[in-house]
Amino acid sequence: MSAQGMEVDEPPIRIGWPSTSAFLLGYLINTGLFGVLCGQIYTYYMAFPKDKLSIKLMVYGIFLLDVIQTVLATHDVFAIFAIGYGMISSLHDIHLIWLTVPILGGLAGCAGQLFFAYRIMLISESILIAGITAALSICTLSAAIYTGIQVYLAKELSVVFQDTRVYIACGVWNGSGALCDVLIVCVMTYYLSRKSTAFRSTNRVIAKLILMTIETGLVTATAAILCVIFLIGLRHTNLAPYFAVPGITISKLYSITFLAILNNRVRVYGGREPVPEVYDSVSCQWERHSGEDSV
Repeated sequence: MSAQGMEVDEPPIRIGWPSTSAFLLGYLINTGLFGVLCGQIYTYYMAFPKDKLSIKLMVYGIFLLDVIQTVLATHDVFAIFAIGYGMISSLHDIHLIWLTVPILGGLAGCAGQLFFAYRIMLISESILIAGITAALSICTLSAAIYTGIQVYLAKELSVVFQDTRVYIACGVWNGSGALCDVLIVCVMTYYLSRKSTAFRSTNRVIAKLILMTIETGLVTATAAILCVIFLIGLRHTNLAPYFAVPGITISKLYSITFLAILNNRVRVYGGREPVPEVYDSVSCQWERHSGEDSV
């Protein structure tokens, strides 16, 4: 039983270079991905001014979440590596990890997954499949919020590695998130593959959409699984703090993959590969080129 009254195991407490290197690496990658996200947002802003208001609100809402997450993560970097430099207590402190990793990451992931659930409903015309996807997404968000609460109550990073309730919450959060991502990949791939036609150019576009769906889904699912492996599977080793690398960056990965799907509608005219029609990622319909969404 810990000082906070939580039920815990008794693995060795990890402080020093494992935590320092893990969080530093996570924060650096997170900042780099924020630059990628800014590029995606600029492309969307320039290319799709006539998108539905609901889509625009979702895009800029997710971007705002990531701006907040980046600011709070930068606060933690400054607290650990500047104000708390050389202080063991700074490495023990949970800082704002409870908010930047599970809660904001869960919100960004839920928004992206609900968007895919909407697309699944359009492309499959099945409310049941879309409902299952949405339910998994809501379950993921709920578990993420609960994980954030448990991490906040832990107060110290060493307690996080010992509290069994954190393990269970993290497992449900990332497990249901990975399951939702895999379901999205399978369903989208299946229904997109059924839309093949006798036209080579159209089939080429479908193949690209399938490939992008698989790639984006596997990226986010892999990040969620790695977070579980490090925090739960390797909790008795010095590799446990490296859950911070996929954990801190997971919100950016969800946001970037969401924007990548929307920006997939951009076409370059006069390029090497003329495409007579475009599959709209939002309405899930084929549309002829009009010159509005091109660069």
